[in-house]
Amino acid sequence: MCRNLHEWGYVQLRPRPHNDTSDPVKQEQHIQRVNLLLPSQPDLWFQDETAFWANPAPYYIWARRGSKPSVPSRGGRLHVNVMGAVRPEDGRFFAFIASHGNQTLFQIFLDQMQDIVDKNRRVVMILDNARFHHVKSLDWGCIEPWYLPPCSPELNPIETLWLVMKKHFFNQWVPKNSNELEYRVSNAIAFYEDRPQIVRSACAIGTGLFESL
Repeated sequence: MCRNLHEWGYVQLRPRPHNDTSDPVKQEQHIQRVNLLLPSQPDLWFQDETAFWANPAPYYIWARRGSKPSVPSRGGRLHVNVMGAVRPEDGRFFAFIASHGNQTLFQIFLDQMQDIVDKNRRVVMILDNARFHHVKSLDWGCIEPWYLPPCSPELNPIETLWLVMKKHFFNQWVPKNSNELEYRVSNAIAFYEDRPQIVRSACAIGTGLFESL
C-alpha cells in the first residue's frame, strides 16, 4: 500500500493549522489585489517573524512496526527569534536574528532592506498585522506596506520557507545551550540566502497568488 501511495504521488506530510476565524472574502480580495499588481512588475517582498525553538515538535519518520522511536528533548523555553523577507520572483531572501519583535528592531530591519530592494521599481512589502508593523512613526523609506487579511498566514510564502528551514536544520536536533542554537539558526539563514532556487521553490505556494508570473 505504501508503495502504491508513493506511485500515486502521495507523501507523509504534517498538516498545517488553519485558522477558521479568517475571512475568505477578504482573503480572496487580497489575492485579486496582488494579482492585479503583478503585471506592473513591482519589487514584491513578503515579510514575517518566526521563532526557532530548542525543543521543536518532531516530524513523522518511518520505523518498524512495534518499535518505539524517540528523539532527544530538552526542557525550558529556549528559542531564537528571526525577522525575514523573501522575494518569490527570484528566491531572494534576507533575514537576521532579533532578540524579540518590537518597533525598534523592525525599524532596523526596514533600514537594512533599503539596501536590498530594487529602487528602480515600485517596492511593495506584504506582511501581517503585528502591532509594531502598524506604528505610525516607522520610516518605510521606499517600501510600500500592504497588510495581509487577519489570520491568513497561508497567504504569506515566507511561512512555508520557515517550515522548510525548520525541517531541514532542526528536525531531531536539540542544542546544548543558547549559543549553539543561535549558531545553527545563523547557518540556516546563510544556507538559504545563498540558494535562491531552493527558496523560490519553497515559496511557490498554491493559493492563487502569482498567476501572472
